[in-house]
Amino acid sequence: LARNYARIHRQNLAAFGVLPLLFADADDYDRLQQGDDLALPDLDRLEPGGKLRLENRTRGEVYRVTVAVNERELPIVQAGGVVNLARRQLAADG
Repeated sequence: LARNYARIHRQNLAAFGVLPLLFADADDYDRLQQGDDLALPDLDRLEPGGKLRLENRTRGEVYRVTVAVNERELPIVQAGGVVNLARRQLAADG
């Protein structure tokens, strides 16, 4: 969860199964405090470039975040990374 990612860093996060999210409003970044309890209740609506609600349960605030993955990276993130995706594909092939 960040204001911005360098391209290679964002790609590396996705490759390791970490979902890169960007604040739709970069100023919301400054509203978070260490220890805030955050939740993504709409995670089941995950799509490349889509928007999700980020709930700050500590402060009772809601932010909009953008899913910073493309079509190719989404299944990688959902599998938990490139290694897990390859493992699943090998197991399916038999």
